[in-house]
Amino acid sequence: MIIWVNADLNDSSNDSLLYGFTFCKLSLCFITLLRATLAKYFLIITLLLSSFLATAFGGNNWEVYYENTQVKISFRHLQCDFENQFDQEFVVFKIENLTSQAITLQWDTKIWYDESCINCEQDSPEFRNEIRIESRKTLEGNCEENNTLRLFSKFTENLEDMPGVDKITTLTKFELENLKITDE
Repeated sequence: MIIWVNADLNDSSNDSLLYGFTFCKLSLCFITLLRATLAKYFLIITLLLSSFLATAFGGNNWEVYYENTQVKISFRHLQCDFENQFDQEFVVFKIENLTSQAITLQWDTKIWYDESCINCEQDSPEFRNEIRIESRKTLEGNCEENNTLRLFSKFTENLEDMPGVDKITTLTKFELENLKITDE
């Protein structure tokens, strides 16, 4: 809104009009600035809240690794915060038995850290896995259980906060090879 004031500014009788106009002009500027600032903060809060909700509820996004008529194997990255050890990220697996009978899965795990396969030349029982799943049941890896349903991905704390750790290596690739499904 533009207000035109037709007054003689040299006339001292118009001083109150001048001060009143200046105050009014500053008030409108302040209100406009306040509205713009509040709108900016509202936008920032909305974006942060959206990001938080997307992380909190979108973290359950599983990526399918393998699927057939008997089994579905999915994975996702899971952040695990521990009290007595360094915080870590794991790749956890969800294995679904799609059949009406129990099955046993066997596979060999090949893993790459920082683009280098650490066990491709080995034929070690350490990387052979076997798991039994009841009919129409699902098994899912988590932070608490150290089992075949999770792979260490990386430490998530800052390097300077982890005495004794010289470098943070990161899981860059994994393969589940020689997958064998046996009906029970």
